[in-house]
Formats: sequence, structure tokens, C-alpha cells
Amino acid sequence: MIRSSCCSIWIEVSADPDPKVQSIIRRLSAVTTAGESGFDDIVRRSLGFFRRKEADPQRADRWLERRRAALKAAEEQLEDPPVLDWHREIAVRNGIPPTFIERLVQAFDQAPVDKTATEDWINWLLGVVAEHPLDLTIFVRETALESVFGRAYTNTTKPKATAKRILGALQTLVSMWCGGRTLVEIEAWLLSFVRKHEGTVKQQANQSSTAQRARRFAIRIAPDLGFLCGVLGQIVAHKAAEGDGTMLPAIDMLSQMVRAGDYDRHHAALRQMTTAASRVDTFESCLALRGHFKAGPSAEMDVVRDEVTTAILIQSFTDLGEEE
Repeated sequence: MIRSSCCSIWIEVSADPDPKVQSIIRRLSAVTTAGESGFDDIVRRSLGFFRRKEADPQRADRWLERRRAALKAAEEQLEDPPVLDWHREIAVRNGIPPTFIERLVQAFDQAPVDKTATEDWINWLLGVVAEHPLDLTIFVRETALESVFGRAYTNTTKPKATAKRILGALQTLVSMWCGGRTLVEIEAWLLSFVRKHEGTVKQQANQSSTAQRARRFAIRIAPDLGFLCGVLGQIVAHKAAEGDGTMLPAIDMLSQMVRAGDYDRHHAALRQMTTAASRVDTFESCLALRGHFKAGPSAEMDVVRDEVTTAILIQSFTDLGEEE
């Protein structure tokens, strides 16, 4: 819940470039199809406004009008260019700039719609972000970036170049994470990257015996990438609902696949069918069964599951025959 006092503070510091502050301003400024504003919906139901209204209704209304005027000024300072209503709706819903949604929509013509691998989709998405590298922190938390990349992220005098380099690193990490590489292997790559880009330091980044950087990537950054996939899913779903293309079932699964480290939907299906199996083990098993898979990105998930089930049965009979 957003308290009215918090709303007031955020509005008063409207020049703040913090994406979180900007997203709150956009959400408060949003107007529903019924004509109700986010500001009225939140502030009129707040405890602070209720107490003001009880003490002095007229003074409370004047306070509300001042806050509304401040919000209007804050919204104008955002300098958001005109965008389609549905672009803005998705942006407000997810707390990101409308221009970012617009860029994703425009770039979708070059999306890898014929690909099934998670890394192909994530690499394309990160490539779109790389056109405006500072947009990195729109969907990946700075604290997460610092915990994984350390001084390779924080020790910089060129934020734009650093963000672009980190985006390239994330593409490599996703390929490793969804490609069956172990946390130890991912950690070794990360350590090398950090030491190469942390600048002049008295002591280089320490090696972790428990693969802490790799674990933080899996726990903190992979879910943030899943959020970006979710935004893409909302865009494609809207386009499909309007008759502009179809909703690819592969896109529906992207968010959970990047979180879990699935190579593709067949890997995801195999993981879901297997109990207590590691990401690496299921990747290797999926690789062994790959010759039996034909379903593409437009196939429904039930078809993918059926292929995996059939492949497992065939493999079982094959193994049984070899034992005899």
C-alpha cells in the first residue's frame, strides 16, 4: 500500500531521475476508462486523507488539489513522448517507461519467432535494450547487478559503456545458465569477467568456493529477466487479441524457463516430469532425447509434453533391449 505521505514526498521530488519514482508518478497520473485517476483512487482511500477530511473537509480538499497540481507538474517533467494508449497501459501496469514498451513493439518484427531456445529470445531482448544501455536498470535491480558483477559494475566513469558491457555479459550468462553449464563453470566465467573489468584495484575480486556470484545471478538476476519476458508476453498477447499476429506458446513459457534455466520448452517439460533432478542433469537427458522432438515455437505445450513422454518411453524400451 502507498501511504499518502509517501505519495506527497515522491511528487515533491518530481525531478528525481529514479525509475521507481518515475513509475509511481506515471501510475498516479494514469486515468482509467471510467475516468478515474490513479491519484484519486489511492490518495482518497489513504489514512492520511481520511484524517484530514475528518478534521477539516475543506482544508483536506485544498491539500488534495495542491498535491494534484504537483503531480501534474511532475508528470510534465517526465517528458514522455506521445504513445499509443495500450503502450502506456502496459507501461503503467509494470512500472516502466512507455517509450521502452514502444521500442519493444517496434523491434518485434525482428524477434526470433522461428526459434525455440530460451537463449535466442533473451539475447534478442537484451539486444533491444542494448540500443539504449542505461535502460538496463529498468528491469534489473542495481543491487542485483552489484552483487553479481561487483566493481566491474560499480567502478566506472562511463555508465553507458558499462551498462552495454553488462548486457553482453548477461547474454553469455543466460546461454550458460540455460545451456546446462554448472554453477562452478558460471562462477569461473564471472570471476574472469569481474577481474578484467573492475579497473585498477589493490586486491582483485576474490574467488568464491561456493559459487556465490553464480548463485546470485540465478536467484536475483534470472527472475528480473523473467519479468522482462513477462512484459514481452503482455505485448504479444495484446497484439494477438487485436488480430495483429498470433500468441506464440513459446513466449508464454519464457519467463519461467529463464528462471529455471531451461534450454527450451522440451527441457522445461522434462524438468516438470522429473523429481529431484538438477538443471544440468535434465539438460543432459533432454539432449539425449532431442532426436525425437519436432514441435516448434508455435506448437502448444501439450504437444511438447506428449513428445517428451513418448521420447522417454522409446528410450526406456531401447535401454531395456540393450540390457537383454
